[in-house]
Amino acid sequence: MAERRPIVSIGGVKQEIPSGDTLAVASNGLASATTTVVVSSAAAPSSGQVLTASSGTAASWQTPALGYGTGAGGEVTQTKSKDQSVTLNKLSGRITTSNGVLGAGVTVTFGFSNSLISMLDTIVMTLVNTAGSRRYTLEFHIANNGLVYVSITNVTTASLSETLLLNFVVIKGSVSRATTPVGRVLRKIVM
Repeated sequence: MAERRPIVSIGGVKQEIPSGDTLAVASNGLASATTTVVVSSAAAPSSGQVLTASSGTAASWQTPALGYGTGAGGEVTQTKSKDQSVTLNKLSGRITTSNGVLGAGVTVTFGFSNSLISMLDTIVMTLVNTAGSRRYTLEFHIANNGLVYVSITNVTTASLSETLLLNFVVIKGSVSRATTPVGRVLRKIVM
């Protein structure tokens, strides 16, 4: 069977790319079925930049921002107590706790439901307001897909009634693993 080689069309002329070769093409625009986006006026890109449409017919080189963009985040507030569960289906955001009393040395836990969180993800959560610094510890863990338990402990010797701000971000994850075929016997080695 003959090796299939890529074919490109440049200026309406079809050309085959020889195996192992690359093809450099100079162009002043990107064309779709209905529009040509002009890129010739865009300055040369620097490392890591991506071509981004700046209007319906123009594009420029942009450096992508780290993190999640506008609209990816959200905010939710506990209205009754610090053990009140909250729901926010966003990849990043802020949980504002109730200002309910938390006794000295007491831990309170609440559920944080988020349909975008899976058991393979990593959650980063921080206590961001200075009122709570060194007065509280924060712990959290993913209990199931879509559910995180958040625990806040008052580490002082006094009862506290403060609203706390918890910022969070979800880092999407995946795991690739080999599986043991059904019926395969693993050998036990005794020393």
